[in-house]
Amino acid sequence: MVIFDGHIGMPVMAGGWLALCGLAFLTHIGGQGMVSVCFKRVDEATGSIILLWQPFMSALLGALVLGEVLNPWHGLGAAFVMAAVAYITVFRRRRAI
Repeated sequence: MVIFDGHIGMPVMAGGWLALCGLAFLTHIGGQGMVSVCFKRVDEATGSIILLWQPFMSALLGALVLGEVLNPWHGLGAAFVMAAVAYITVFRRRRAI
């Protein structure tokens, strides 16, 4: 979907569809490729914790940069994710000692 002058519309010409599909494939392949490369450099537990931050940071940046409105359910979900990340981190450190 493309936004022009406040109106939302779909590409009409083949070039627009090609650009839209190219952008979708580039971002998906690029993102998954970076995850694959990162998992070669860090252990699975650390990588999983980092990946759990992604939805939280996306929502936070959407609210701060784009003015998205977050409701209490978003905050509750973020609190659960942060608590789980903290628990896993502490549990892993205790287990290593």
